Amino acid sequence: MARRGVIKGVLPTCEAASEKRWDSPGPNLTSQWAGTFSSANASSSVGSVVDILGELAEDDVEWLLTVGRCRELQPGQVLIEHGLEVDGLFVVARGGLTVIDGVGRTLASLGPGDVVGEMSFLDARPPAATVTALAACSVLAVPRATLLAKLTLDAGFSARFHRALAVFLTHRLRGRVDDAPRAGAPPSALDGNAHLAHARLERLLSRLAAPSEGRLAAQSEVLITGNDLTIEAVVRVATLGARAGFADVALARIARSRDVLDRLAARGQPIYGLNQGLGALRHLPVSADDNRGFQTNILRSHAVGVGEPYRADVVRAVMLARLNGMARGGSGVQSAAAELLLAMLNLGVHPVVPSRGSVGMSDLAPLAHLALPLIGEGEAELDGVVLPGSAALAAVGLTPVELSGKDALALCSANSVALGHGALVLAGALDLLATAELAAALSLEAYGSGLASFDPRVHEIRPHSGQVATVERLRALLAGSWLWEAKPPAREPISFRSAAQVLGACRDVLGLTRRTVETELNSTGDNPVVLADPDAVVPTANFHSAALSLAMDTLSLALAQATAMATNRVLRLMTPELSGLPHQLTPAPGPNCGLGVLQKTATALQAEIRLQANPASLDYLPVADAVEDHATMATLGVARADAVLGFARSLLAIELLCAAQAIDLRGQPRLGAGTHVVYHAVRARVPFIAADVVLAPKLEALHELVVSRELLHAASAATGLRWGLDLCD
Repeated sequence: MARRGVIKGVLPTCEAASEKRWDSPGPNLTSQWAGTFSSANASSSVGSVVDILGELAEDDVEWLLTVGRCRELQPGQVLIEHGLEVDGLFVVARGGLTVIDGVGRTLASLGPGDVVGEMSFLDARPPAATVTALAACSVLAVPRATLLAKLTLDAGFSARFHRALAVFLTHRLRGRVDDAPRAGAPPSALDGNAHLAHARLERLLSRLAAPSEGRLAAQSEVLITGNDLTIEAVVRVATLGARAGFADVALARIARSRDVLDRLAARGQPIYGLNQGLGALRHLPVSADDNRGFQTNILRSHAVGVGEPYRADVVRAVMLARLNGMARGGSGVQSAAAELLLAMLNLGVHPVVPSRGSVGMSDLAPLAHLALPLIGEGEAELDGVVLPGSAALAAVGLTPVELSGKDALALCSANSVALGHGALVLAGALDLLATAELAAALSLEAYGSGLASFDPRVHEIRPHSGQVATVERLRALLAGSWLWEAKPPAREPISFRSAAQVLGACRDVLGLTRRTVETELNSTGDNPVVLADPDAVVPTANFHSAALSLAMDTLSLALAQATAMATNRVLRLMTPELSGLPHQLTPAPGPNCGLGVLQKTATALQAEIRLQANPASLDYLPVADAVEDHATMATLGVARADAVLGFARSLLAIELLCAAQAIDLRGQPRLGAGTHVVYHAVRARVPFIAADVVLAPKLEALHELVVSRELLHAASAATGLRWGLDLCD
């Protein structure tokens, strides 16, 4: 498998008596901060930022990271002073702070992950304590005025932020020092999304890492805990070739789960997939003597996939998703099987997995193909060569494992194919949405659009969070543009003036999809599932992937809305009566056809997108003697979303080409801070087209520009905002 190298980003360092914005991509730390915040909380009566991060949307977290500044404190330096107004919200990143009341008593000691200054956003009274650095200390400081403005403008953010503070203060008042729930206690409504919160804390701390720490973290492995696998981590392993490793807690859970399974099986408890048949044969017993053969037969009989095999990066994502599911401890898989799958991932042994055969109610067929090489069967790709499974293992010094218990079901009864593939699709969609914002902003300048609809007050009266965030980003791209002083056109199509509303709605959909995918990645879908305290093996319906299927279908629909607007902008730029530009965007129409025929390519691509965006979740038939009478077709929905992504990238390449051509024909007016770098990135690949040329290579060059993330990095550097996924590239 060809792997891209990691391009080292440059992280700004904290400097004494200075502040810097954190705009460059930061690595996702894995084990460096493990346990740090928990030990800090144990000594603190103030609380952890984890309580806040778990309640916020992904865009909220990204906004805090973007506007936050690193503040370096020297030993004894005061951060918050008794009786004086607090100038921000602060998260400790390195070192420690002490909280002292007005009479000199020490109230608390704070460490990495602790947060202070939150009361100033609820109570106008000045602080009743002083917070001072115990030693050299770094904090993430979110300016008070900036945060108050965001709370006023963005009603959705305000609601989530204030709920987060309520959770935070509730935990502080109760004196909670341990996040572990009491045995048998029901889940609390204030628990939040803990696995996302911990992963977000890692991201926050990584943004504050020194450059040397960042480089080391970028090269480190992704730690599999079962609790905090993120989209970024999946991409790092699947696409960038990072190694993965089990955390100690994950290995302990896997071993504990297997011990429970073996004890209950020894007592003769009926267990589906171990001493009972599967599906329509579930009523038939399987003897202990037949167990090992039964496990092999499960994989062989379920390996019924057809169609083109999945790409190597998708297979890697699927392997990681299944390993993280096992790490939660509910599968009952033997440790040797889990560790062999991990070794295959790290050594580049990628099972050949046909892409058709799952109905989305556990990806039984494709995961059976994935598991066959573990027992020396099936096929696997190694360094671009497809080998028999046994030969692929032998080539890297691995040996097959002998299955027992319910290992086969543990390996293939999960939604890991839809999840792993879906995580990569979502990562691509996040980048695509950012690119769509860049292309839309460039088209606005190309058309000469009016910017009255970009007035923040317009969006304050309809404060959808995605819309508010998108208009902020478009304004940043267009900062300094000629459009701010230009006379608005007499007729402006909706595809231009409603860009923030549509792209904002897409942003909200992607945020919901991310939360769904990351929750599923860190969940247990095994059936039956092995439970501890007390020991049990129980049937579940967690194999039902309705949430994932609906999220991916909605993702496709959202992207189709965004690309429909892009297509219409291309067509309107070529309509002289509206744009005031030459026919078909050529300076010499007549003998030259210009870019006119691109209208056909754009509309053909949009037709493909509309076809693929039809919901897959509605297409199913009953199977297994009609007992399994409902299905989600989640893998098909993910595949369709992947196809939408491919077509959309080509369509945005067309919009970028047409927008840059129109800007040149308009006399190269003054562009915005962000659109300026977008325009020059396009022109570095494709110069102005004065006379007809073969356009296909030009489109391919711009398609590569879109895929390469070069545009996203350039826009991030120019605007101080993050564009696309936060990767170490």
